[in-house]
Amino acid sequence: MADLVGAVRLPSGAHRRAAGTDALTDLLILRRREPGVPPRDLAWETVTAASVDGTVIKTNTYFSDHPEHVLGELHVGSGMYDAETVYVQAEDLTQTASRLRDALGDITSRAIERGDVFTAASVESVQERAAAAQTNLWDGTIVAVEGGFQIAHSGRLEPFSCREHRRPSLRALLGLRDGARALLDAEAPRRSDDGGAGARRGAPSSHHATCHRDIQTGPAERPRAGAGALRRAGADEFPRSTAEAAGRRPTACKAGC
Repeated sequence: MADLVGAVRLPSGAHRRAAGTDALTDLLILRRREPGVPPRDLAWETVTAASVDGTVIKTNTYFSDHPEHVLGELHVGSGMYDAETVYVQAEDLTQTASRLRDALGDITSRAIERGDVFTAASVESVQERAAAAQTNLWDGTIVAVEGGFQIAHSGRLEPFSCREHRRPSLRALLGLRDGARALLDAEAPRRSDDGGAGARRGAPSSHHATCHRDIQTGPAERPRAGAGALRRAGADEFPRSTAEAAGRRPTACKAGC
C-alpha cells in the first residue's frame, strides 16, 4: 500500500511536558504506492542486530542505515516492571524541535532526488471518483432517510444501523442539527431577504418536539449500567422517563414547552 519515505526516532522524554511520558516514539513518513507499482524498499520492515552498552539488541534496519535520524544516543536500561528497554538520550531536549526540523529537511531532500514526490491524479481517475461519489458530506455524517438512516463514507452513503427504540430520538436529534445548520446558513451574509427569519421560526418547533419526546421516553442514550441494575433488581420494565426514575412528574422545559 505504501513505501517508507523516511523516519525519525525522537529522544526519550520528547513528550514529557505534553503527556508526562518518556516513551520512545518513531515518526514515519509514508507515500502511498501507485497501482501496479512494486514496493521500492522493504528493508525498513526488518531488524538488524546491534551492540548497545554491551547488550545485543534488535533495531530497525532503517535506523541502522540512517543513524543521523536518531535524535540522540541509543542506550539500554530498565523500563516498566524492570524490563530491559531501549531509550534515546538527548543532550538537550529543548533542541528536539530544531533537530527534528533538520532531519525532516534531509528526508525531504532525499525523497525529491528519488522522485518520491506528489503525483497528480490522472483526469480519468478524477472523473471516475466524481462519477462514483454520491455525496460531499464529511465522513461519519449521519442522515435520516425514509425507513432508516445512512452514513457518509468516502463519498458514498451507506446503511447505518440503529436500534429500534432509539430511532425516534436519533431522527429528532438529526432534525435539530439540520435546523441549526439551516439557521446558520440563513444568517450568513445574505442569501435571502428575510434575514433567516424562516429558519428561526422552524428551530423552536424542532427543539420542542425533541424536548417532549425526551420527557415521555427518556434521553436518547440510557446508561447500560442502569438497565442492568434494573434487571438484577427484578424490575419488569424501564421507567418511561428520567423524571419518573427520580420519582418526579415530568415538567415542561425551560424554553416553555
